[in-house]
Amino acid sequence: MGTQCTNSKVMSIPLCDQSEHGLAPLSNFQTKYMQMNMERADDTESGPDIKQKIHVDVSFDTAMLKVMVAMIVATLILYALCFRSPECKILIYLTWYAGFIILLLKERTIVEVTPYMIIIHRPLFHPLIIDKQSINDMQIRKNTNYPFRWLLYSLSLILTGYLAYNSFHDILQGIQGRTLTGEILVILSGSIFVFLIIVVFIGMWKKLPHSTVLRIDTDKQYFFFYPKETEEFRKRVEAQDMVQHG
Repeated sequence: MGTQCTNSKVMSIPLCDQSEHGLAPLSNFQTKYMQMNMERADDTESGPDIKQKIHVDVSFDTAMLKVMVAMIVATLILYALCFRSPECKILIYLTWYAGFIILLLKERTIVEVTPYMIIIHRPLFHPLIIDKQSINDMQIRKNTNYPFRWLLYSLSLILTGYLAYNSFHDILQGIQGRTLTGEILVILSGSIFVFLIIVVFIGMWKKLPHSTVLRIDTDKQYFFFYPKETEEFRKRVEAQDMVQHG
């Protein structure tokens, strides 16, 4: 039986069935990814895979949903068990702080371009894998916030400073005459909103320096990539495919 090939929906390049290269079917992404890692040491004809630190936005990010659900469930359990205890309230606040930190770390994405896939590596989570055969559209778009970046920088810093000052003032008044446990509780409760605002603004600040973004639409999701050189990144995504099937 001859080898069957299909064409990419975005790049008119033949994408051959993986059996031709001795790889696992594309439907099983994790197995295919592990096999590709094992074969990279011997396969030098297609060149090294490209890895870049790039911020990525996902249309429906299940990782964020999982973190939020875990935070809510943990809060409800602690609330039911020991909410009247100050120590329990501290644990509830620490749970939310930990969740915010995890969401912040999740944004430190490393994007790897392989001949068949785009792999988005994220700390603490399984990688997101975009099968190139599932890509419906890929285009460079303008970042609508880029022209207002200095205004947004200034407003966010002013708002953060204002909220932090008020929070610090309230904390200083609240800890007077309290026990150590009470002081910790006041500090955690008084700082949590400022901490959340900082996490949100850090995510925004990562996008502002980029005048353009690369949007990739698949059958189920769409992704926004914020590389330093958007056009160069798009060419690299296509060039990898051409090298493999040239």
